[in-house]
Amino acid sequence: MSTGRPGTLRPRRATLVAAVLVAVAAVTFLAGPVGWAAGNIREGFPGYYTAARLVLEGRWNPRVYDDTWFARETLAATGGRIGEIYRPNPPVASLIVLPFAGFDVTTARRAWLAIEVALVIAAWLLLVAAIPSLRAPPLALGFLALALAWAPLGTDVLMGQVYLPLLALHAAALVGLRARRGRGGVRAGIALGAAVATKLAAIPWLLALLVRGERRAVVVAIGTAAALAALTIGFAGSDGWSTFATTAWHDLTADRPSLAVTAYQSTAGLLRHLLAPDATWNPGAVANLPLVARGLGLAVSAWVVLVTVLVARRGRPDLVAGLAVSGGLLALNVAQEYAYTLLLLPVAVALGRCAEMTGGGRWRTAWLAIAIALLAAPLPYRDAAFENGWLALLAYPRVYGAWLLWAWLAREIGRDAVVAGSGAQRAAAVTR
Repeated sequence: MSTGRPGTLRPRRATLVAAVLVAVAAVTFLAGPVGWAAGNIREGFPGYYTAARLVLEGRWNPRVYDDTWFARETLAATGGRIGEIYRPNPPVASLIVLPFAGFDVTTARRAWLAIEVALVIAAWLLLVAAIPSLRAPPLALGFLALALAWAPLGTDVLMGQVYLPLLALHAAALVGLRARRGRGGVRAGIALGAAVATKLAAIPWLLALLVRGERRAVVVAIGTAAALAALTIGFAGSDGWSTFATTAWHDLTADRPSLAVTAYQSTAGLLRHLLAPDATWNPGAVANLPLVARGLGLAVSAWVVLVTVLVARRGRPDLVAGLAVSGGLLALNVAQEYAYTLLLLPVAVALGRCAEMTGGGRWRTAWLAIAIALLAAPLPYRDAAFENGWLALLAYPRVYGAWLLWAWLAREIGRDAVVAGSGAQRAAAVTR
């Protein structure tokens, strides 16, 4: 009897520890971001709320992409408290909080907050359902504790941003792709199409599915995105979409000194902070090479998407999904803290992969742990002490964490390809 007891107690003890971590994280989450957001409003939600009110009132027009005009509208909608910009969101984003647009901004914010809290649980359940190796109680609860403590998710809730619904859509897409029945591709396509229609960061995953031959999911995703776009024709029209396209291209290619502020946790922002001095936005650059910063930033964004798509041709659906989601975020030049909420999906995939390891892999585990710490911890990267000179390298932990996570997943896909190739060679040798 004594030999069996440790084996039965350890899982129970691990589950108990994980449950305690969930309780602590939940209390911190509810007392922190949720509690604050229940009684306060800051930038983020007012932009989506104002756009939805403009739709409801029949006043939505292409001037939403005029920062000055839209800021006046958000100030009016929030009683003079907050001025926002709408760009670079597509017209579909104006529909996100439309069900709450008839309420005053405080009531609408609280309703959206309730949706966000529910979506945390929904996204967790979907990710656990999509990754079988995370279904053991200690692992499932441990991942929930990590999600509740994930600093970017807390920022998303504080601001009333939309990356929690996007995370849930991505998780639902992964569940669909892991399903073996034919309808799984349809469900994945619907979820991914809705994500693509609202935020462009989902496009690399769609491209990865295309090169993998997932035709059903791709066709359904394109159809879903087109259907959502069609819903906006009544208020946005072709002028709204053309203005969005022009604005998005300008934001991607134009000289934007404000990208240098450390609030933008992107590779393009890091390069600009180091190489593009500006008296207002970035007086402490280490060199004066703005063209190099812009060109290199664009090149890196294009490179990470290309490599992601090429690597994704082979690999398990979950590893490919994690790679595509992290690659899509790395390609953004305006990624801020809350956008890193999406990286809970690739982190879940990576943790599931670690749970499958039967031995060794200590350095792989350490690599992943460092990436997660850089992404999840509430680090003071916006401190003024990191604004000038080479110390600015310490102001981009989310960027480093995302690159480490992306590289970790790419290597795991490569490892599988090597193992599969060796197995095929052995099988061929046996048949000969």
